[in-house]
Amino acid sequence: MFSTPTQRGMRRDAEHGRDHTALWHEVWVPNERDFEARFSPRERADVLVR
Repeated sequence: MFSTPTQRGMRRDAEHGRDHTALWHEVWVPNERDFEARFSPRERADVLVR
C-alpha cells in the first residue's frame, strides 16, 4: 500500500525525533488539499508513476 506525502513526512519526522504533528495538520495538509483542488495534478499529468 502506498502512503501519502503527508504520511511519509510525518513518519520521517518521527524517525528523526521531531514532533511536527500540529504543523502537519494545521499547515501542510490544508495546503496539500488546496493545491490538489486548484491544480488537479493527477488529471493534468502526462505520466503517473507508482
